[in-house]
Parts: sequence; C-alpha cells; structure tokens
Amino acid sequence: MNKVPQEYVTGAHRNVETAIPARLAEALRTDGFVGQDHAPASGTSSFNWVIGPIDGTANFVSGVPAWCGGLAGAAGTEIEIEIGVIHDPQPGETFTARKDGAKVLNGWPIRVATDAAPRNETVGIGHSGRAERTIPKRPTAGILDAGGVYIRNGSGVLSLASTAAGGLRAMPKRR
Repeated sequence: MNKVPQEYVTGAHRNVETAIPARLAEALRTDGFVGQDHAPASGTSSFNWVIGPIDGTANFVSGVPAWCGGLAGAAGTEIEIEIGVIHDPQPGETFTARKDGAKVLNGWPIRVATDAAPRNETVGIGHSGRAERTIPKRPTAGILDAGGVYIRNGSGVLSLASTAAGGLRAMPKRR
C-alpha cells in the first residue's frame, strides 16, 4: 500500500511496529509506545518509545539493502529525546546514542568526522514524496559547486547513522 507515491506501508512494516512494543513491554512495562501507523499505547511513566519500524520501506519492498529500523526514547511532555537506537540488519550493525552521552556502533565508540570538506566527502540527501520537489535541488547545487558528491540511498536514518560514525565516505571495515 502507498501512502504517497514511493512511500509504502507493508505488512512487514505493520508487523514490526506491533512486534517491538510487544517484545519490549515486559521489560519496559510502565513506558508508552508511539508508532507511525498504530494508535499510541500509553504508559504510566513519562517515558515513551517512538518506533520507526522500517526506514527505507521502498528499498525493503524492492530488495535494495538500504533500510533499517529505529527507536527513540523520549522523556516528558516536551518530548525530549534521551536515547536512540538504529539497527541495520544487512551488516548486523546497531547504532546507539544517549543524549549528552555515548554514541556507539556495535559497542565501539563513534564520532562525527571533524576534518570534513565538501570536495572530500559524499553527502547523503533525503527526500520525501510529501515535500516540494524543488527542495532537494538547493543543497545539491551547493554540494556540487563546492566539489562534493551526493547520494540518495533511500534511508535518511542510515545516512544519519553513517554520518555519526564518521561519514558516508568509504569507511574501514567496521568492527
């Protein structure tokens, strides 16, 4: 099923969104859960888990191995994100980050590259079918004018996780 062109909701998408709270509920019994396509499940604590069941669903549907699942843990009524988890099942990579704390990939510390220059980097670009079509043209022109290159892998979440791990450039084999 398409929400808008190229944005899919699949049975797998719905199943993952249902399975995550079901599996975590015993350990996190006072927390609430919020998904994209299901009604929120309230908890008694002020902590809620926001579920991103499959980011890159069009890739998933097409067999392109650039998709992942994610969770964000938010505290309070102001929705202050405290923890994030991204899992990329293809290489078996799990990224976790805590607000003002550790950022890790499969248990190893990661950090954003500090030596980035557009001519030496690959920039990840995302685009939603719900956004105005001219929006991605603005940053891509600037990237190309600065001597850089860009990709659109179909999963903004994976692009962000790769940036947190040092960038989209060819990375040494991850541990």
